[in-house]
Amino acid sequence: MTFGHLTREYDVRFYSGLPSTNGFKMLFEHLMEKASVMHHWRGEKDARKKDTSTLRKSQAQRALSMEQEFLLCMMRLKQSFPVDDLAFRFGCCATTVSFVSTTWLKLMAKGLG
Repeated sequence: MTFGHLTREYDVRFYSGLPSTNGFKMLFEHLMEKASVMHHWRGEKDARKKDTSTLRKSQAQRALSMEQEFLLCMMRLKQSFPVDDLAFRFGCCATTVSFVSTTWLKLMAKGLG
């Protein structure tokens, strides 16, 4: 699933909770600067590591585009879709959904707070 699948403003509101396509794009662009250097959260043990090779590796092996990750997180927040459902919709594994949604939630808490 991609943002391009949301062809009506109603779809954007329904799936993301944001008022419009422009609202989605503005919030995404606002968060993009920090998102471009983030690596996926992999648990407390991994969060304590400061190995930069792990950071580069996690950025290079993304299963979803940044826009898809943001949409996935917004759908999880708005609709409370189960992890397995989002994994099916986005064509990835449930672990990826969990890591992506946790990472973006942490980013939004820092970027909007």
